[in-house]
Amino acid sequence: MPKLKAKKRQLPNAGTHFAHLIKVDEVDNRFYNPADPRSNPKRLEWLFEYEDEPVGQILLWSSSSLSSYKGTQSRALQITEAMLGRELTEEEKADFDTDKLLGKRLQMTVKHVKTDDGDTLAKVIDLSHPEEATKG
Repeated sequence: MPKLKAKKRQLPNAGTHFAHLIKVDEVDNRFYNPADPRSNPKRLEWLFEYEDEPVGQILLWSSSSLSSYKGTQSRALQITEAMLGRELTEEEKADFDTDKLLGKRLQMTVKHVKTDDGDTLAKVIDLSHPEEATKG
């Protein structure tokens, strides 16, 4: 007879880490609101693996929009430009294939944040290209 086992949620370590992109998937957006015309039923799920901890992984979510508005970049644009180490051209933004990013690296700074109900979440507070991290 099969046995069921509880799997403990593994919280990504806080701090600054080099990570590489393992996969990007389009998934259902659990925050989708059909009454909001700006809401999208799908979002992207980015899976990164820490290089200093091969079993350490972290998920980021974003829209599929490579946009910026009033100086604020979309999460997808932040991730993409950090991995490439440069700004995307308007032509690239019009039709960018995330498969080009698989295996590429970036540096991310992760902070642990306590929620009102006592849980601890990992929040990515900074993304940068690895070469920018070594400039000083």
